Amino acid sequence: MEFQSPTSRPTRSDVVLNHHPPFPIIHRFLLPPPLLPTPSTVLLPVPFNPSLFFTMDNQRSISLLQFMVDEGLVPSVEEEDKRKSVIRKLKQVVSSWIKKVACLHQLPEHQIAVTSATVLTYGSYGLGVHSSGSDIDALCVAPFFASIAEDFFIVLHDMLKRRPEVSYIHCVKNAKVPLMRFKFEGVSIDLPYARLNVLYVPENVDILNPFFLRNIDDTSWKSLSGVRANKYIFHLVPNIEKFQCILRCLKLWAKRRGVYGTLLGYLGGVHMTVLAAYVFLRHPDATLNALIMNFFETFAFWPWPTPVMLQEGMLAAIDGIETRSLMPIFLPSSRYEHCHTNITRSTFFRIRNEFLRGHEMTKLEITQGFCDPNPTEYVDSERTEPNVVFYWGLRSNNNNFLDIDSVKEEFMRIIKNGYEGSPGRMEMSILLASQLPN
Repeated sequence: MEFQSPTSRPTRSDVVLNHHPPFPIIHRFLLPPPLLPTPSTVLLPVPFNPSLFFTMDNQRSISLLQFMVDEGLVPSVEEEDKRKSVIRKLKQVVSSWIKKVACLHQLPEHQIAVTSATVLTYGSYGLGVHSSGSDIDALCVAPFFASIAEDFFIVLHDMLKRRPEVSYIHCVKNAKVPLMRFKFEGVSIDLPYARLNVLYVPENVDILNPFFLRNIDDTSWKSLSGVRANKYIFHLVPNIEKFQCILRCLKLWAKRRGVYGTLLGYLGGVHMTVLAAYVFLRHPDATLNALIMNFFETFAFWPWPTPVMLQEGMLAAIDGIETRSLMPIFLPSSRYEHCHTNITRSTFFRIRNEFLRGHEMTKLEITQGFCDPNPTEYVDSERTEPNVVFYWGLRSNNNNFLDIDSVKEEFMRIIKNGYEGSPGRMEMSILLASQLPN
């Protein structure tokens, strides 16, 4: 990177500065350059090559990917093969079941021959963000003649119960989305039910096709919402693999910080999915590291109860129940659907505080002072080699002495966190206000 004097400094055409830098500058919240600094203010000139920061940003993203592997967030090949085998066998059971039900309902032989049902996965497994040992959310989708009360909860239940691979099976009939819960070859499965107004259901039915959604009952509609939300998100996000990475990281964060679990009034998987997608759709070219920073920047200051929606034009259709929610989050599959939450006033404040904490950890303020970054680039005229300088002003939060050494150490640690290469010619020095060059 070559820089000349401040008045005639060309920029390189092969460097595109279109990502958020991994250092604590948040462009949308930049304060204006400080006026005359007070004696308690220090300024940090940091000569650096901008391409080095992008290299660090990528290195930190790679470190996050390795961290996910080390934490067991990415299942092994053997675990993936086992889950695929379980779903394949479950589909075979469902296929046999619908033929049996068709016979019990005395359908004509030609209809029995063509009728079919299938199993669709959704949730964390359907999105490809499940971790080692996590369960599978699977939906049994069948034709109109198979009832939930008798054919699903009795006939299919008995067929599964008789299989040696199935254990701990029980029915949850009074839930908002009724389902069967069991283990298949040791893998936990939640299996709700939906029936479509058709005679046969293709194995990979396009559940977004309005043809399959005609005149379905309320229970089926609710059961289908998770599958439809997954498919919509896959259609919306520009890079599925990157989206899966940010969602894995954020779900781990929520679990580690104790704000994950809908039953206890916190965020669930579907809520984290929508929040992650919201950020990703607005920063599609950002690295994984920058996406994590943007996530906390976005929701630390979100004006709740303004709803989070992935699609425009949904606000007019918000129902009365959800407008009373403290943290409304809407599914992308329909303007009428929202993610049900059990968030209370207490859990709301806890979640919001964790958003703020995450945001503070990606900015310099956590080092014990108020950060006032100046976005203007300068050149140190006393140096002979080409250079570029940025200034940060620091003001202590109290009247105590600011520990300069700890500020410098923490700042450099944040910048180089996860970067294993050489920092190049990047330097950092501390100046008092009286030492600031004219």
